[in-house]
Amino acid sequence: KLETQLAKQRAIEKIEADKRARREKAAAEKSGGVVGDVPAVPTAKPQVATVLQPTRQYDECNLQIRLSDGSTIRHTFKAADR
Repeated sequence: KLETQLAKQRAIEKIEADKRARREKAAAEKSGGVVGDVPAVPTAKPQVATVLQPTRQYDECNLQIRLSDGSTIRHTFKAADR
């Protein structure tokens, strides 16, 4: 019984220490500082090559209606349909 109480106490102390460490880390990140051995992450944005996408021709519309009984109705309309 004494061993289980000691194990519980150690677990509680470890949880409290973890909570304190997380609070300190969050506070440091808010203020822009660095805590302990956690390296600062560079905020430089990577260079992204701009690739032109070919223009798409939207000439049809797919419509799907789900009915209350669970069945679905699907229909494809052409852009010229009115």
